[in-house]
Order: sequence, then structure tokens, then C-alpha cells
Amino acid sequence: IWYLENGRRLFKVHRLSLKGAMVREPGEKKAHPVVQFDMEMVAYFTPLVELSSSVAWRDTTFAVVRSNPFWPLIRTEIPPNTEGLVEVERSELKAVVAGKAYITDQSGKLRILSVGDKVYLGYVREISPEESTVKFVLDKAGIRKTVVLKVRFQQSPSEGRR
Repeated sequence: IWYLENGRRLFKVHRLSLKGAMVREPGEKKAHPVVQFDMEMVAYFTPLVELSSSVAWRDTTFAVVRSNPFWPLIRTEIPPNTEGLVEVERSELKAVVAGKAYITDQSGKLRILSVGDKVYLGYVREISPEESTVKFVLDKAGIRKTVVLKVRFQQSPSEGRR
């Protein structure tokens, strides 16, 4: 093991297989992702000083990974609305003015939203007073979609009888 960690070496991976799985530990409510792997690797040892450190290491820049690469891209569960955010698909757009949208949320409460505001599973992308619409981007367990709410104008009973 010491030679693998500290020796002058060159590693070659002959075979690698990865398998993702969701595991729920005893007593836990939520499952979490794990990656099972099987790898065949060969380590070559040499007295050459050049192999004691990686040449590429000095030239490598790190990329920021914003998500867990082992988490499935499309998940089976949607997180709960613990923050009490507007649930777009259960809400009704009441009015739109420049930069503001007036929405009755899932509990009947009037909310005022602007572009960029967080909603359950997404955010407000665009407010269009000309079209009386608001566009939202939602991420439903890894599937991104755009949802458009439109103001529903009601006809008065006298207008419908003409």
C-alpha cells in the first residue's frame, strides 16, 4: 500500500464499471444515492524520477461542479415545499403590471412576484403586461419546463347573452 501511495508509479485502468443506486439506511426516511464500482487497475513501478509527480497536475485547472455528479439527473421524488413558496401549477394569475405579477397562491393568499423571484421548484423568468402572462421555469425532479400563467378575464353575465 505504501508503494501505491508514495512510489514512483504509473497507473493504468483496464476496466471500470459504475452503477448508481438509491439506498435507504434502516431508520431513515429518505434514500440517498450511492455509486457502486468495480475496477481493474495496474500499477507500474519504476526508478524514473519523472514519474514521482504528475506533469499534468501543474497545468490542470479545476472546474467547479455545481451539482453532485453521483446524484441521478432525473429523480423519483420531488422535495416538499417547506418554505411556503408559490406553487405555480396550483395558483391563479390575477393581474400583471410592469415588473409585477399578482398571484393567488395555493392557499388563496395574494402574492406579488417580480422577475427572478423564487417559487416552488423554480423561479419567475418573465412578466409580460402586454400579453397578461407570467413565465416560470420549474425543475420537477430533474425535468426542466416552462410554465405560463395567463390572466383569465371573466365575462359578465350580460356580455354572454348578446
